Amino acid sequence: MFLIKSKISLKSLMHAYFLSGFAAAAVAVWQLGSRVAGLPYPESLFYLNPGWAILTEQQIGAVPRINGTFSEPAALGGYMAAAVCSTGWLIPQGNRDVMIRLLFVVGLLTVMLSTSTTGFGVLAVSAAGVVFYALVSGSKQLIAQVVRIGVPVLLLAGFVFAVASALAPALITSVQDVFETVVNKQESSSYQDRTSADVDSLDAMVDTYGFGVGWGINRSSSLVSGLLAGIGVPGILGLVWFGAALARQVRKLRLLARTIHRTARNRPRPPNTWARDFIAKKLHQTARSHSCER
Repeated sequence: MFLIKSKISLKSLMHAYFLSGFAAAAVAVWQLGSRVAGLPYPESLFYLNPGWAILTEQQIGAVPRINGTFSEPAALGGYMAAAVCSTGWLIPQGNRDVMIRLLFVVGLLTVMLSTSTTGFGVLAVSAAGVVFYALVSGSKQLIAQVVRIGVPVLLLAGFVFAVASALAPALITSVQDVFETVVNKQESSSYQDRTSADVDSLDAMVDTYGFGVGWGINRSSSLVSGLLAGIGVPGILGLVWFGAALARQVRKLRLLARTIHRTARNRPRPPNTWARDFIAKKLHQTARSHSCER
């Protein structure tokens, strides 16, 4: 009902998405407290669907993998990485909203809690994309913002690593275990299960002659294989057409906005009607007084 309203506040939709990121991070921290300190954690509340395999007890060495309200750590990592990417794009554009800056930091920490290769990969690719776009665009303001954010983050990470190496060597060992697991992801059972699910999805697409089995019937581990199995090649072509049409309309609206702004800026300002009416009234009163004197 909210989406079909005549007037939709896009800012409220964005804030709702950001609040969902905070909620996911809070549950992840709650689960971490349960795994580490034995805090009560209502698994029966968060994991109600018996048709989904819930991976809540995974560990990498001594480090627990956190999945929060999601079915597995990779899902949590991917969701929070998306939140980091969206806020990380808004901050260099000059957005000063405290909630956005806070979610950027909270999202980074939550991705680390998930120890998800998906989350780390999305962050790495997105960071490289932002730097590349800043260099290609040539915007000095954007480059300055990227440097202003990136350098402190790297320095803080180095400082934390140095302090942890001196005070908690066991923590560094755990970090090394996580790093080796992320790098050698192909050897893990999780990677093999995901690959098997993707292969099964592609087989389902082939078995239906490219038309797909329908939305919600197939469960894959990747976006492309899931779309191919669900909506098939015709559905993929439709999505591509829709995305291209939407991008075309956005470009037209941006061009129209620039034209309107340029026209409004170059248009001569209208005279001050209040001042004009005041002067006309005074002149009229002066003329009447002179006529009365005569």
